[in-house]
Amino acid sequence: MAAAAAEALCYLGEVDEGLRVLVSLIENGNEQACSALEGFLKNAGPVEAIKPHLPALRAIAASNDFEPKVVRFAARSILLDAGEPKTTFDLYKTERWE
Repeated sequence: MAAAAAEALCYLGEVDEGLRVLVSLIENGNEQACSALEGFLKNAGPVEAIKPHLPALRAIAASNDFEPKVVRFAARSILLDAGEPKTTFDLYKTERWE
């Protein structure tokens, strides 16, 4: 429910607040927030708005201990949607993505 509300904020123009909430939910393992953020970035989102949240998403994507693991992989997908790294192959070129 919180993920849907945060996604709605993004679509209603409150992008910064919506993204802040979505990333916070993702940090707490919320799978629905991953889907909401991915959908927003692919369909309507200004990619630049996600830039302040990239460090948190990188940390999730790089963590071998983060549960549920699907959130870790979704964070990688979100990073790709945001243009960082540039290609899927880049995910595995450095140690931080192992």
